[in-house]
Amino acid sequence: MTKDRIEYIDYIKCFAIFLVVWGHAIQNISNDESFWTNPIHVFICSFHMPIFMIMSGFFLKNDNSSPFIPTILRKSRQLLLPTLSWSIILLIINAINNEIEINSIISLFKTLLYYFFTKYWFLRSIFLCFLIAYISMRIFRNEIIAFFISFLIVLLLPDNFRLALDKYMYPFFWIGYFMNKYLDLILLKEKIILTVSLTLFFLLLYAWKTEYYIYKSGMSFYKIDGWRLYFDNSESILLTIIYRYTIGITGSITFFIILKKTFNTRFEFISKIGQKTLGIYIIHLLFQGLIIKLSFVNNMPMIFVSCIISPAVALIEILLILPIINVIRKNKVLNLLLFGVKTK
Repeated sequence: MTKDRIEYIDYIKCFAIFLVVWGHAIQNISNDESFWTNPIHVFICSFHMPIFMIMSGFFLKNDNSSPFIPTILRKSRQLLLPTLSWSIILLIINAINNEIEINSIISLFKTLLYYFFTKYWFLRSIFLCFLIAYISMRIFRNEIIAFFISFLIVLLLPDNFRLALDKYMYPFFWIGYFMNKYLDLILLKEKIILTVSLTLFFLLLYAWKTEYYIYKSGMSFYKIDGWRLYFDNSESILLTIIYRYTIGITGSITFFIILKKTFNTRFEFISKIGQKTLGIYIIHLLFQGLIIKLSFVNNMPMIFVSCIISPAVALIEILLILPIINVIRKNKVLNLLLFGVKTK
């Protein structure tokens, strides 16, 4: 392990990426949309991306004192360059398979732009969350004020181009920063924090409704119709947002503490996988399109499909992706373009 890495963070990231792949496997191996109400899928989606964003914000403290331009360029290379590269790859694959129709340079650009903003949204989201938090901390010296003012501004953004996902993710990025800063205090009170967060998480999980998915209800308090701005059902949206944040925070904190407590240096191989989460996340999205719909699972008990077949599919995906990542990493140009890693 390199000296500048925190082993237990990579350990947590490994479990988090498994949940991401597992959740997508549940979505892709069946022929219907029953996954929206699948209890395992609900459990995974309630906190799997928030805990990933928390892990990303965990290192904001390290970047806060870095020079502005070099830091932004480095983050662009690490996050936006791979997003662009893989969007081009996905565009080529879909064009070869005749899944998209390209009639002109403009349609080509629009499709590429769509892929860039939607298909690999989480990488873009990390960059935007970092950029806004980083700038706000430089404008407002008080980090609490920086968080609240920037969060209020982010909430005013529209939901277009999947910005709803960025708006949802933004506070979790800050939570990662504050967890790192006050980690000693958290660990000192971890039993109380774990008890409260675990209890709240499962109580909230029991109350989950399909409309609580960020993909279903979004984050916007307002709608724009032509030149007309109006508020529609804003009270219901507010309650949904509060619920979503609470279950995301309690679920993330619960599993952060549990996984940190179970970490052991004997699990170094798990931490090493956690170092490759960017590659796993990106490549597994290509794999998802290649998964054959397993129609026979429709006749099987949901609990068997969710707890046996889909995690097995997820594990196989990850095991197939790891050697691909290793091959790409051996080439300096590919490592830069596809993973944003600049090697000497």
